[in-house]
Amino acid sequence: MVECPGCGYDLQGLPREHTCPECGLNYDPDTTLIRLTIHRWNQKQYALSVLFTVVMVYRCSRYGIRREDLWLFFLLGVSVFVSACTILRTNNEKATLLLNRSGIQLDHPRFGKRYIPWSMIGRIRWNWITGTFSISGRDGKNILSMNRRDVGGRKTGQRCAEEANRLYRRMKTEA
Repeated sequence: MVECPGCGYDLQGLPREHTCPECGLNYDPDTTLIRLTIHRWNQKQYALSVLFTVVMVYRCSRYGIRREDLWLFFLLGVSVFVSACTILRTNNEKATLLLNRSGIQLDHPRFGKRYIPWSMIGRIRWNWITGTFSISGRDGKNILSMNRRDVGGRKTGQRCAEEANRLYRRMKTEA
C-alpha cells in the first residue's frame, strides 16, 4: 500500500500493517475505504417552494396575466425553477465503510460507528430489487441493512457488497 486510503498520506517506509500517522486509520494490505454519500432532501424547502408555486399559479389563473403583471409571470417561472431545484438538490452527508483484515467498520450518521468482525459474518449481499446492502450473521439474523440512499446509490451499494465479499472470501480461505 503506497498511500493511506483515508487521507492519502504517503505510507512508504512504514510497516505493511500499521496505523496512519496522519489520520489514525488502521491499515493492512487488504484495506479498502469506501466513501458513502447519503442523499437527503430538505422537506421544508420543498414544501415552501411548492406552496409558493401553487399560490403563483392560482394568482395567474384567477386574475389572468395582464401586461403590467408580467413580473408575476417571471416570479412564477422562478418559483417553478426553485421547486425543481429543491427536489433535485440533496443535502449530502458523508459516511465511510472500511474493510480490512479485522472486519467491517462503518461510520455513518444514521447507524453510528459500528464494527463487525469477520467471525460474526455469515453473508454479505446487495439486493438489486430492493436496493439494500445487508450483512447477516452466521445464524442468519440481520446484523446491518442499509438502503440505496444510505450507501449513496445503486453502484456504491454494489461495490460495497463486491469488495466486502472479496475480502470475506479471502479471510475464509486464510483461516
